[in-house]
Amino acid sequence: MKWENKIDTFTEKQRHWRGKYLETCEVLNEEHEVNIYSCDDINNYEIYVNYGKMYGIIYVPQSKAQSLKEEIKQVLFDDYMSHNQYKGMDRDDYPNSKFINDFQKRFGLDIPLDIFFDSNALMDSMIDAFDNFDSLNNEHDYEDEDE
Repeated sequence: MKWENKIDTFTEKQRHWRGKYLETCEVLNEEHEVNIYSCDDINNYEIYVNYGKMYGIIYVPQSKAQSLKEEIKQVLFDDYMSHNQYKGMDRDDYPNSKFINDFQKRFGLDIPLDIFFDSNALMDSMIDAFDNFDSLNNEHDYEDEDE
């Protein structure tokens, strides 16, 4: 078992997302992933980690992104291979809390709000809804009931 490069499964358009660019996408056993995004908005790189029930982002300077990604992949691989009980388990059952806490302390794993909630998309939708509401009201010529 080894990490597989899956970057070719994305079109160039799909690799661009909200001011970020998917540089690498590597997957272990078709279920765990470590990706690197370059980020114009923060002049930094993000390493996205998804391993069982643990996921999040590690912010890192560009100069350290590749080496840190390799270190993270090795830690995840070693944990996965040393726990045969993970195989066939539901993703929500592993890794254990100790592993997650140790990993977070070592790498600074963060769970930004936009993983769950895209406030920019919500605001865009609300603006579109209000714009459409105004145009609907302007289409109708309401007469004053007193006339």
